[in-house]
Amino acid sequence: MERNAVVFDIFKTLKKVTHSLRHNMEEEFKEFNLTAPQGTIITYLFKYGDLRIIDLSEKMRISSSTISGIVDRLEDHGYVDRNRNENNRREVRISLNDKFKEKLKKHILDRKKSYSNLMTAVSEKELEEIYISLKKLENILKNSSEFNSEIKGEKNAETGKIS
Repeated sequence: MERNAVVFDIFKTLKKVTHSLRHNMEEEFKEFNLTAPQGTIITYLFKYGDLRIIDLSEKMRISSSTISGIVDRLEDHGYVDRNRNENNRREVRISLNDKFKEKLKKHILDRKKSYSNLMTAVSEKELEEIYISLKKLENILKNSSEFNSEIKGEKNAETGKIS
């Protein structure tokens, strides 16, 4: 097969895998009665710890007012807490509720087992090859200004069009 065709097929396959993973993630969010944006906030809080609304807004590229509304609903469900900074009363940090965090840790442990079971047909050598190849692709994409500008929707310097 021609190189360009192989490369194109790799990206088509990645798109399918990404779609499948996104669908799986949305199903997991439903287990907790979460929408996709709520689940994304929960994911960031779990990964990074306490964050300010502005931090979440920047990470998700959504306005602070929208994030604030989503956090309100998460707080109503008892999933997150708002904590005022004692030194700067205007600063509010969002954190996962301790009880919910424990529930989430158990869920993640179950997911890891499930993913591991999914890959039982793959040998250790094949698993390592997949991992190395995906990490290599990740680094290629991370270092590609063309790919990153397309993701961010930046303007092409030559045409002035948004990619």
